[in-house]
Amino acid sequence: MTSAQPHLPTSREQAFLDVVENPKYERDSINGLKPFFDNKAPADIMAFYTPEELAALKALKGTDRDVEKRMPVKLTRHYFELATKSKSIQKLVKASPEETESLEGAEDPGNQMDYSPV
Repeated sequence: MTSAQPHLPTSREQAFLDVVENPKYERDSINGLKPFFDNKAPADIMAFYTPEELAALKALKGTDRDVEKRMPVKLTRHYFELATKSKSIQKLVKASPEETESLEGAEDPGNQMDYSPV
């Protein structure tokens, strides 16, 4: 039985790797409503939800109408900036208690779990 040997880069490959920069790309991605509930989202993004909207969403947490049980809540800086300029995009990316008033129909009718709306 032979054991796999680790790849050893050639001098040309190593010279290339030595000049590659790999800066971290910060997307300001927020997963879930918890950062909003705990006031840990970036300050400008915190203003995306009013205190009343957050209170309504928090009241549904853990119930049959929990918005996050229906669809993951995610928001990137890019979508936040688009949503601040467009009510239509805001409706797509902003969690709302109205989403769970009726639980009939498809869980993801807009295929947002598979496709980006923009």
